[in-house]
Amino acid sequence: MRSIDDGGRILIGPLGNVNSPDAAFRAGLSHMRGYFGSLTLESVVRSKDGTTMMGTFGGQLGNVRISGLALSSYRSGGASQFAVLFDEQNRFAKTLPSLVSRLQSMPLPAVAKAAPAKSVPPVDLESEIRNVRTTPYRSNDGTLTAKLPQGWKLKGFSQGALIADGPDGSEVVVGLGIPCIDPRGPLYQQNLALARQMRNPIDPSGGLGVVVEYSSDPGAAYRSVVLALARSSHSSLEVTSMSEKAIPAPGGMHGAEVTGTSIENGKSLRFDELVGVGPVGPGGAFQITVTGAVAPAARFVADEPEMGATLAGYHLNEDVRTAQVQSNIAAGWAASRAGIANMNATTARDQATVDASMQNARAVQDGIDRSTAGFVKYLNGSDVVQRSDGAHLDVDAGTSQALQSFDPQHYTSVPVSQYVKGVDY
Repeated sequence: MRSIDDGGRILIGPLGNVNSPDAAFRAGLSHMRGYFGSLTLESVVRSKDGTTMMGTFGGQLGNVRISGLALSSYRSGGASQFAVLFDEQNRFAKTLPSLVSRLQSMPLPAVAKAAPAKSVPPVDLESEIRNVRTTPYRSNDGTLTAKLPQGWKLKGFSQGALIADGPDGSEVVVGLGIPCIDPRGPLYQQNLALARQMRNPIDPSGGLGVVVEYSSDPGAAYRSVVLALARSSHSSLEVTSMSEKAIPAPGGMHGAEVTGTSIENGKSLRFDELVGVGPVGPGGAFQITVTGAVAPAARFVADEPEMGATLAGYHLNEDVRTAQVQSNIAAGWAASRAGIANMNATTARDQATVDASMQNARAVQDGIDRSTAGFVKYLNGSDVVQRSDGAHLDVDAGTSQALQSFDPQHYTSVPVSQYVKGVDY
């Protein structure tokens, strides 16, 4: 790689023999880690054709804190390139336009021919995934289409979510929203007080979700929820190891890739999940959204191609899902009105508590639908951007970042908490 000092710095060079866009980006990052004293990748976006990847990062060069942009361009046949644009942290936003202009005018270095391989080439997981034979499926509610490998079975397939089981005990989930209720929140406490007043052993959660304390940390939330679900199904579960890596998530949400191992009913498992945690609602309700895979630890690597094919075969029809969410909201309001009418037969002493509980329940459902919409948009690589005239635009993540970078006065990202019902979800 070579560098050019001109109000910032550019590193650019060939990548040689890489076999995918992801491999090109990873190879470029490995060069960067040898150049900088420390490096933290902050966010990554991909072009629509999938060949170009771009990531923002922060790091240290000597005693200077820097910010930068890393770009990879994948070309088959050994012509891939990688470039890094960076400057001191407090100057990078000002020098970035000139760095981009300079990069576009630079001749690209020639790519040396790769030396003949002297060992067995590495396994190309993407090729293995493409070669998996699959069968297409379509959900009855029209929200989803999917492709499953031979021998795999659908366990859940509606409301924007997919759950599929493999013959070796593997499981893949996509877009699975798990509603939760914080026992410290007012909704749970009001239901508990109502149950005591009426001397009725009702569930204080009101059937609104898994009872766990809220945490914005995706790893902690995931651990709490899976352990609570195991207890409710009378399963024995121990999370034996877990790590998480933050990933970009829609505004108002927190996301991470959560990986680790567990023992369930004596069986050793390995998991790799993308977890999103939505904001906690006024009643104490929230939702986590999970996409990923769980498999017997000894089979995880062997089952990766089939699990990857299942994940890749998932497609959400956002128009149908949006209409479905709006229908759910309308049904929720109708149920609330019916519930309030029935509760009017109770004593006046209990009425205030009932009304407050129903109002919170409506807010909870809206919060769940809002969080689900936000994380599904993230999984599909899209974002909601507000124009200066107030209009909301649903665009891909790359376009969103470009609009905000080059015209921040007229385009801003809309956090999940400000999504407009009937427009964004």
